[in-house]
Amino acid sequence: MGLGLIIAGAVFLFNPVVCIYDILPDFIGYFLIFRGLRKIEIAYAFTESVRRMFFWLTWLGGVKFVLSVLLYIGTRGAADDDASALVVTMVFFIAEAILAMPAMSRLITKLSEIVIRTGADVKNKVKGLCIFTSVFFIVRSFFPMIPEFFTLSSYEISIMKTYFRKVYRDVFTVFSVAAVLIVGIVWLVCFIRYISRLKSNSGFCGVLERKYETELSDNPGLLIKRVLLGAMSVITAGLVLNIDFYAALNDKSILVESSNYVISSIKDWGMVNLIPDVLCAGVILCALFMMRKHITKKAAVFASAGLYLIACAYSYYSELVFNSKFVMEDIGYRSRADVLYRDVVITNAVKDVMFIILMLLITMEISVIIKNHAGETLSRSAEVNAKSLRLKRLHESLIKKIRVSFGFAAFSAAVSLFSVAYMPYVKLLWMLDITVTAVFCIVNAAVFGEIKREIAVRYDNLPPSHPEGKAFYSE
Repeated sequence: MGLGLIIAGAVFLFNPVVCIYDILPDFIGYFLIFRGLRKIEIAYAFTESVRRMFFWLTWLGGVKFVLSVLLYIGTRGAADDDASALVVTMVFFIAEAILAMPAMSRLITKLSEIVIRTGADVKNKVKGLCIFTSVFFIVRSFFPMIPEFFTLSSYEISIMKTYFRKVYRDVFTVFSVAAVLIVGIVWLVCFIRYISRLKSNSGFCGVLERKYETELSDNPGLLIKRVLLGAMSVITAGLVLNIDFYAALNDKSILVESSNYVISSIKDWGMVNLIPDVLCAGVILCALFMMRKHITKKAAVFASAGLYLIACAYSYYSELVFNSKFVMEDIGYRSRADVLYRDVVITNAVKDVMFIILMLLITMEISVIIKNHAGETLSRSAEVNAKSLRLKRLHESLIKKIRVSFGFAAFSAAVSLFSVAYMPYVKLLWMLDITVTAVFCIVNAAVFGEIKREIAVRYDNLPPSHPEGKAFYSE
């Protein structure tokens, strides 16, 4: 019933975090718990809010992981920038304090409520575990900030003081890691013991399994609706990450130092996308995996998604390489800058072409989904419904709209390539790229929203034991 996935997810959460560098990425743990709650949430609807919280925590953990990688790469030396590390750490401390602590505590309490409803004989100190869980997440989130606070508060320009500041920072880091590790191990042991008792209780698991089967028999289209609506929502969110925000992260500056101040006069400007397109590619790939049972051309779709992911990663790498050595105003004056920026344009062209191909394949697959799953059923026979004139017109209208959305996608990719190619000559050209891509995201969200409503109409009104739902469950 998913309890094993919940235990596996907890393993990814007990480890200490150094600044924001996480050995066991949190987003994997949150995702495993999210998946582990799938059957439980279907059996008992009152756990839906908990599962939704872990859904948002998965996204939060994913963003945190990406930022930690960017800081490690050291864009503009950010890996050694205490202020940048402190700001990011504080942001995620607040976010996790708002989401993670109540999510884990509510998970424990909701499971205990299910134990009471099933009448199973499982003895656990739920209240104490909830309190200790909150303490652990506070310690886990707060302690990584101590070294950064100390470093910033003791900053002075002096070689000896800089040396001792680094020594003290290392001491505080070791202390915070050790403290979080000890508390984390104790929490993990307590949490695993709690879930293991539930998992080994035959009465609890038996009642939960029967309740799950009953809910599915009464709602035969429930899983189909959830998979399709969830996947389309994830695709919509992923396309938002395709918006490019370029910034000058590698300025050439004239520094004038005195005993009291530092003056920086920005002369030139560089380019790095603050929201890498590789995030968009990764999210879309996850969405396609979610709806894999409904994809007719799996090889072509997943191959294009994988190639798009690789193209996005290499394109972003080429931008970082150029930005680490040159700025835009070097183009046309330094041959090496021209060569590196040509690589940027070529890799972006490959990325945009793969994006168009992927969106074309997704459009074709969504068209098939519209024909098979959109619109209200008029009778128990799927063949009769497919021949319905009203249903046929609805499908044609939705397919036409999804094709218009693909047209906007192709146009936004072309504008993106144009803006990158001519950015050295027109500094604000990237704003056109943002505008066009934002318009495409709005159009796509509107079209997907209409399709999702029609899918919900189909499966909300599906009568029990309908063959459409039975066929899906028997796969």
